[in-house]
Amino acid sequence: MKVFSVTVMLVFFSAWVNAECSNLQCAGVTNTFLQSLKTTATDVQLGFPAGVNAALDCELYAGRYAKLKADSLLFKSQHAIVLTAIASNTPLMIRFDTNEAFCTVSEVEIMVVE
Repeated sequence: MKVFSVTVMLVFFSAWVNAECSNLQCAGVTNTFLQSLKTTATDVQLGFPAGVNAALDCELYAGRYAKLKADSLLFKSQHAIVLTAIASNTPLMIRFDTNEAFCTVSEVEIMVVE
């Protein structure tokens, strides 16, 4: 019974071990810290689960979203990296701009090898 309980705990809580959001970054396998990817008429937004806002040093839009900088020269590359990480369930690191009060993505890094 103890082995079963430990196995169940590891399965359900392993996602939290692999993802972390703090200060001005989030890192881990995308399905452990990203909840959605949303496009609007003006921008692309990454949706985070409840509770992430409190761990960050920037404020998520509507308490839930961070925006990719549409005017960034590397916007298309950043968007492609995020899409690739989501589709392949590959670890990703997202860093937010230190000069913005609201969480705006400044760089993304796909982690090919952990």
